[in-house]
Amino acid sequence: MKTVRFFALLLAVCMALCSAAFAEEMAPAQTPRLSPTTGLPTDKEYTPYMVQIDNSGNARPQLGLSEADVIYEAEIQNGGATRYTLLFNDTMPDAVLPVRSARIMHADMAADWNATLVHWGGQQAAGTNVYDYFRKNDLPHIDGISADRTYFYRTDKRIAPHNVVLKLKELAASEEYAYSAEVKAPLHFSAENYTKKGEPVSQVQITYAKAYAPGYKYLPEEGVYQRYYRRELQLDANDAEIRVANMVIMYADYEYYNWENDRPVAHLTGENACKYFIDGMYFEGYWARESIDGATAFFDADGEPVLFKPGKTAVHILREGKEIIMQ
Repeated sequence: MKTVRFFALLLAVCMALCSAAFAEEMAPAQTPRLSPTTGLPTDKEYTPYMVQIDNSGNARPQLGLSEADVIYEAEIQNGGATRYTLLFNDTMPDAVLPVRSARIMHADMAADWNATLVHWGGQQAAGTNVYDYFRKNDLPHIDGISADRTYFYRTDKRIAPHNVVLKLKELAASEEYAYSAEVKAPLHFSAENYTKKGEPVSQVQITYAKAYAPGYKYLPEEGVYQRYYRRELQLDANDAEIRVANMVIMYADYEYYNWENDRPVAHLTGENACKYFIDGMYFEGYWARESIDGATAFFDADGEPVLFKPGKTAVHILREGKEIIMQ
């Protein structure tokens, strides 16, 4: 009798194991979680940081451009000088260089993603005071001037004020600044159905000013845009190329507060025109954003939502009249 019970138990165990293996084999594959910032598979929580960095001649080459999920470039001085605002989520590089001061438009960009804006100082003049704007809209930010200097330092390989380094990976991993944000993503991606329409354009040149002239060349064999600056291949400070899957030109109504050339006011709410460059094709449309609490939505000329190709994206905030050459 014991022998019979033993073999019955053994048979039951074998059947259970076989059933579990069969169920696992037949179970549908789990859909990988996709990053809100790139549309690529990820296992990371949503922890977006936006870092304000310099783009003057003494700031080049920057460190962090090649690793940013989204690169924003916008004019900060009447005449065309620009700065970058870099969005990091999928990758947190060890260092980003050089960190500079923030303007209200940069706070608007960060709010578009529910991101924490990291900067070194900010404009404080009445009417364009970014700190008042932070307080009024309850926007998270880290000012390197007043924050724990553990995560910031000045390198002696650059001249001030173009030499502030942010140790982003350490900051993002710290107990003090680590966080998980509610997803708020203006870009929507699709690997199979991204918007591909319009006309083929292989090269684009944008001129904010003579010394501030980004360009892109489409590499069809790789399906990405290779970034240039002043018609020369742009490299990060670690000699890495800057490549993106999508490039967007967002037109914005610009004004300069009290007619002062260093106090830009770029209207990033409301509605304005867009130019899109996706997978070697160019088409036009518009963007819309009801308020700073909402996320920017991107549409084609027919009012259909634009779906972006998974990967990195460059966004250029541009005012009317700036030169664009396409070929």
